Amino acid sequence: MTSVLTLLSGAAMAATDPEVLRQMRELSRKIESLQKEVVQLKTQNTQLQSQQTAIEAKQAAAPAPLSPDTVVTKGDLPNSFKIPGTDTSVKIGGYAKLDVMKDIKGKMGGSASVTALVPVEGSAASKRTGQFTASARQSRVNVQTQTPTGWGTFNTFVEGDFWGVGGNEAITNSASFRLRHAYGELGPVLAGQTWTTFYDPLSAPETLDFGGPVGLPQGIRQGQLRYTTQLAGGSLALAIENPEGDFFQSQHDAFVAGTSVDPTIHIDKWPDLIARYTIAGSWGRLSGSALLRYLSFDNRGGTAVNGIVGKDSTFAGGLGVMGRLNTIGKDSVIYSASAGPGMGRYILGLGTGGDAGYVDSSGALKTQMTWGAALGYQHYWTDELRSTLVAGRNQVHNPSATSGGSAVSGLTDYTDTLHANIVWSPIPRANLGLEYIYADRKVNTPSTATLSNKGTASRVLFSAQYGF
Repeated sequence: MTSVLTLLSGAAMAATDPEVLRQMRELSRKIESLQKEVVQLKTQNTQLQSQQTAIEAKQAAAPAPLSPDTVVTKGDLPNSFKIPGTDTSVKIGGYAKLDVMKDIKGKMGGSASVTALVPVEGSAASKRTGQFTASARQSRVNVQTQTPTGWGTFNTFVEGDFWGVGGNEAITNSASFRLRHAYGELGPVLAGQTWTTFYDPLSAPETLDFGGPVGLPQGIRQGQLRYTTQLAGGSLALAIENPEGDFFQSQHDAFVAGTSVDPTIHIDKWPDLIARYTIAGSWGRLSGSALLRYLSFDNRGGTAVNGIVGKDSTFAGGLGVMGRLNTIGKDSVIYSASAGPGMGRYILGLGTGGDAGYVDSSGALKTQMTWGAALGYQHYWTDELRSTLVAGRNQVHNPSATSGGSAVSGLTDYTDTLHANIVWSPIPRANLGLEYIYADRKVNTPSTATLSNKGTASRVLFSAQYGF
């Protein structure tokens, strides 16, 4: 400012000096330029204040930041999510499945093959053939959870299908939801309902038929308390499981809503004891199982068994082996064998006469020897196309054709099955398959000129299944 005053003073004294005039004009231009910049700065400041006001208004109107307790995030299980505010991962799964069946010869039951229903040649039932059935009852839904704890990972699994009662084929084709699995698992301890420890589901052959091949251990699902530990390169599982007396003509009470089960022909005094040792590697998988049962006949105050009222008990059980042997590529051999006195319901497909024991004419509860075996092969034609061929047999050594002093006929001596299929998976979790099923059955009744003691049946099955 001092320089400006000095310049103006000098200009007043030498107004006619050309240099002074030039400097005055230059100064005037600078002042005008500064004035314009001041105006621009004021305008920009006004704009910035408006923008700041808009931002503050927008922030005031925006919702509060989401709390971690309200956000759904990816879970630790594949395709799972975490419950907000917890470390629990939840996975919802299952599949929808359609089975279309056509009996070619004889009959094999409804929407699942039942070899005990194969009629003997010459019987009236053997003349009834050609049944066609389409059903979606095998479809199922499950929920799996996983939660980290100070004691290890806590897992739960609940699953059901629609193989329960209800509805009819005339209108609704509906069936009630049925419990399959419901258990919790923490570290080595499992408690709840799932596959019996005697059975290894990872070694079972892939078939489309819900009934499955005979000769395998029965895939019983029942209440149990199981402990599993690593031992000598494998795993050892020990379990106490729900017992059920299945001697000939014993009573298996059905579950009724709101009531408990109270058998009147037998008393289940002790749990079934089961041990299974499993080893697995790149070569395949092998499980060996042992079963100990305590059967009790006691119908005092109940219904007579072949005219006998009394009580008796006996031990029963058996041994089993089940596994897969990897061969070429993804192919594998599937094998299984089980045998023992009083195996009964633990062997698949025994049917009528395939019980664990019987009450003889003196009122003593006797076991009967049963065995089953299956052998199969799974071949992958491509990564999406595969086939399984599996044959099985089970046999019951009925000690006599009488039980409790009364003649008993039509008891199954043995059954055989053959399953052959081809399954195509065009997209992940989808299966389209075609399967041929053959079964034969022999009973303990002597053949006559008009009625055989043997029978055969066959069926073709198409399945469409999509998992989610």
